[in-house]
Amino acid sequence: MISTRLEVGVDTLESAMAAGWWPLEHEWLGTWLLRASAGFTGRGNSALPIGDPGRPVSEAIDLVETFYRKRDLPPRFSVPRPVVGDVGSGRLIPTLIRRGYAMETPTAVMTAEAHAIADGPRDGVRILHEPDEGWLSLYRYRGQTLPPEAARLLTSAPFQRFASVVDAGETVAVGRVAVGGGWGGITAMEVAESHRRQGLGRRVLAALARQATFAGVGRLYLQVDARNRVARSLYASAGFRDHHGYHYRVRHDG
Repeated sequence: MISTRLEVGVDTLESAMAAGWWPLEHEWLGTWLLRASAGFTGRGNSALPIGDPGRPVSEAIDLVETFYRKRDLPPRFSVPRPVVGDVGSGRLIPTLIRRGYAMETPTAVMTAEAHAIADGPRDGVRILHEPDEGWLSLYRYRGQTLPPEAARLLTSAPFQRFASVVDAGETVAVGRVAVGGGWGGITAMEVAESHRRQGLGRRVLAALARQATFAGVGRLYLQVDARNRVARSLYASAGFRDHHGYHYRVRHDG
């Protein structure tokens, strides 16, 4: 299955990705998006510094820190690479480093044409409008048990569908697609350890891609830990290609 890197600006795709994983709370600082979701996921609890915050970078960082301190969360920035907007001016990252922000979770963003991914295995996958108990019992964000806020965040997009594979009454593979900003985002992919290397991930990907096409979306993205070679190889073999990356800058003593 062959796909090519989709030509779209990093800022455009980052904005679409934010729409597919909308936080429980948000504020705008100019065009920077400040997100908070009770600490569940980095995407839901980080500032997305795209464009112009409407004030000097140092002052903008002060306001971001205040936003997160009020919520007892560590100040966190999601920094796209290659950098864009005021991030690309060269002022943000050096200032964050001087303030003691550490780099965490380098992530690769991959894209594909939806039809290329949808043309895959078609059997054995259930589609849900909301995650059921079996779906929630399998999905683990970075190995963590899901907090009560998870279900709200998982259903926060303008449109989402959930895929699951059930074997002998047990949910053994899950995934989510969310549509926002003209893109379909694949998230929450999980296969039970006992059922790996059986092609279930491919089935779930194909089913979610079809749901995106039903919603009128022709382009997909997903985010994967840049250090996870196995997952990146799986997605590449399915038809995804690297688009850009991002990482977090976090101040834990902030």
